[in-house]
Amino acid sequence: MCGRYLLREQPQWSTHTAWSDYWEDIQPFNARFNIAPSQFAPVVCANNQKPSAQLMQWGFRPPWAKPSMSKINARSESMFESKMFAQSAHSQRCLIPADGFYEPKGSDSERNRPWYLLQQKSQHAFMMAGLWTQYKTEQTIVNCFCIITCSANAMVQPIHHRMPLIIPQDQWLRWLISPEQAELNALAAESASTDLVAHRVSDMAKNPALDTPACAEPQPDILPGENLSLF
Repeated sequence: MCGRYLLREQPQWSTHTAWSDYWEDIQPFNARFNIAPSQFAPVVCANNQKPSAQLMQWGFRPPWAKPSMSKINARSESMFESKMFAQSAHSQRCLIPADGFYEPKGSDSERNRPWYLLQQKSQHAFMMAGLWTQYKTEQTIVNCFCIITCSANAMVQPIHHRMPLIIPQDQWLRWLISPEQAELNALAAESASTDLVAHRVSDMAKNPALDTPACAEPQPDILPGENLSLF
């Protein structure tokens, strides 16, 4: 499960690749240290076979679904067959920029679970795979999204059994516009090789009202060698 993530700096790819034009659609950029469900965040989707960036609400809710049915994650293994996700899996995929995601270690039933921030060794932004749809309120139409998860790779497994599906940069456009379900397996395999590192953080991210740099700061009371023992 991925229930919190962050985007602290404007992604470096936005300043030196063709994607910069689309990133500018959601300027000005504001650093986010604790993006939580129901909040709005930057998302890239396809518009006439070209990338288009906009703000969307985190919480996938098809037009027919009740608010209580909103989902923040979709499983890569079953989304093409799921009533909730199938239509978007075939035609409304998206990318969610992030430079890290939070996960608590241990089962949901445990109290005082330690929290970790996982990010690339380079600390550069990356793209998580997602699905988007829209629902209507009395006042407007809301675009919304969820993050696709896959089985955790060897680096994430000690913390959690699921992780976001991370799309390599050379596959971004392919992910947005390719209709082939079979290609997902190859992308999931590439995600499994994503080089991530983790450090322990406080549990501040549990509170969606807290969106400060302190959410991502390493815990000062980490035991010597704890980071290394994770992987």
